[in-house]
Amino acid sequence: MNYTVPLASVLALTVSVTGSAAQAQQTARASDTNYLAQIVFSNKTDPADGFTGTGRPVSRTSGGSRGECDHQLVALLPGTDDLQMTAGCTLQSTADVALTTSANPTVWVHVPELDSPLQGQFALLDESQQALSIATIPLPETASIVGIPVDTTLEIGQTYYWVFSILETPERPTENPRVEGLIQRIEPNSELTTALDNTDNLRDQAEIWASHGIWHEALTNLANLQQTAPGDANQQDWHSFLESVGLGAIANTPIQP
Repeated sequence: MNYTVPLASVLALTVSVTGSAAQAQQTARASDTNYLAQIVFSNKTDPADGFTGTGRPVSRTSGGSRGECDHQLVALLPGTDDLQMTAGCTLQSTADVALTTSANPTVWVHVPELDSPLQGQFALLDESQQALSIATIPLPETASIVGIPVDTTLEIGQTYYWVFSILETPERPTENPRVEGLIQRIEPNSELTTALDNTDNLRDQAEIWASHGIWHEALTNLANLQQTAPGDANQQDWHSFLESVGLGAIANTPIQP
């Protein structure tokens, strides 16, 4: 495999990866630590650009008064502010737009422990705020990280808005805990395609996706590794990846199969 990511450096990425990232890969490869590079995803554009009525930043945390982060609904999305565990969870943490190359990516959310069996609702909207799909999902009662496949085909170059809520009070939707996200599908460039073609190792692929700023595929690969090949190295990868975007406070939550 002729494309690698340093396993012990922090790379700052934008939507399009520049030559500086490639240079960092070459200089730091000498370090052979066994955890994934901590990747900082930063998006310098307005994530609400092109949307009507969504000028405010999207929130990856539900907030509320339940206390610690593991009692919150949290979207696993890149962002710049850390969730804090020491003095109660941050009530609001904003998310950057998250990239994918897949027509049907997976969205991941942290669902807190529930007092009774409840359902969640996932809604996907287009740039004109029209609902493309609404799905109801049974939720585990124990705190879990849950993957939600997007069943609507995403178009290349389009940005979509999604909302996930726990239906605690279906008759009063505005009172339900909710998180939001923005997802944009892009065309993979030749460098990314060639790198992926050279390996079928999930961990290597996660590094490649991350080095190109492709959030959803990197996260999904690491989540799959946690389920299919649990172990200290993969656990450290998962922790490092979430910590790099301020989500380390929920990294110990089990992933729902």
